[in-house]
Amino acid sequence: MTSSTSPFGEPKIEQLIVDTNAIVNGTTLQRTAKEFYTCPEIINEVRSAHSREYLSRLPFEIQVEDPTEEAMKAVVEFSKKTGDFASLSLPDLKVLALTYTFEARANGVNGIRKEPVRARPTGNLPSAPPPKQKSVPAVEDTVDDDGWETATNKKKGRHYHNNNKKKSQQQKKKEEDDDDSDVGEWITPDNIEEYKATELGVTPEELKKPKNLTVACMTSDFAMQNVLLQMNMNLVSTGGHRITKVKNWILRCHACFAVTSNMEKKFCPKCGNASLQRVSCSTNSQGQVTYYLKKNYQYNLRGTKYDIPKPQGGRQVNNIVLREDQREYVKANQNKGKKGVLDMFDPDFIPLAGKPGIDDRFVGNNMFGTDVIGFGRRNPNASRRGGRRK
Repeated sequence: MTSSTSPFGEPKIEQLIVDTNAIVNGTTLQRTAKEFYTCPEIINEVRSAHSREYLSRLPFEIQVEDPTEEAMKAVVEFSKKTGDFASLSLPDLKVLALTYTFEARANGVNGIRKEPVRARPTGNLPSAPPPKQKSVPAVEDTVDDDGWETATNKKKGRHYHNNNKKKSQQQKKKEEDDDDSDVGEWITPDNIEEYKATELGVTPEELKKPKNLTVACMTSDFAMQNVLLQMNMNLVSTGGHRITKVKNWILRCHACFAVTSNMEKKFCPKCGNASLQRVSCSTNSQGQVTYYLKKNYQYNLRGTKYDIPKPQGGRQVNNIVLREDQREYVKANQNKGKKGVLDMFDPDFIPLAGKPGIDDRFVGNNMFGTDVIGFGRRNPNASRRGGRRK
């Protein structure tokens, strides 16, 4: 079914794929698109009474459809290349794949990117510039006529000089702010379109010019937005929140500061430590990569204060894995290749269901069959209560 005609004009989108957050937030959808689609997993995620009532009161029907297998495969491979696969759930991937399906039907796959637009980040991050040395004025010692030398507190004189300098800077800044406040321009109905265009990064002419979209996706999930923009598919956000810059993810070692674009790595390829952390980066038109690090970031040392436990034998024991060439890690990778990878998109797949023929060790916190990569967060020497004994 199509949405009713709005007094504000015809909808600008032919087919809109809706994510869960658009339904939970109660987004006004009537004058957004002509047809609305979603996948069955999204409807199942809507459980609150308020959201259910919102769905029942819509003057149109949100049609439910499943994406194609080709679309699912393309979205999964692309999200792994951008580094967003770990942040996307199965319903998120299906919404992206459904957008891919409709885009391929309407405009073909030639306009959809197969590779992310980015420069490959390799090597080390640029080191921080050396701290600037502050010049401290020398305090002259006064000598009396009697031959005795008077001691002067240099620390007190330095603080006195710094306080006077700060006061003068604050006074100067206050005067500049007063001048700027007199020159500032008010937002009026005449120039509000210019301010809107400036915030969105477009010209006022482009803002006024209507742009009709054939297929678009509405979501406020930033990982999904990043994949949509990089795949060159149309994005409509709930409440105007949209990513304006193409962002990628890399892995940065906190020990040696080396970076790698292989998001499947668990250990640093340079120093071998399990200290890789996900860091966002962006690429400009010249191909220069900018890394965005947290200010005053403190590395979490939880778990490193405990003694490393003795390795234990047995099939059900998961020893702590600290290096990539460790026997448990290598064996888990070999067994993973023999057993095969669990297919999350299999219609018969049920997480943690204990299907026959599947080793339960491979349904864990990671794909390698071990519970912990690195030191972990708990005391590995503490005794834990076992299962129920008969």
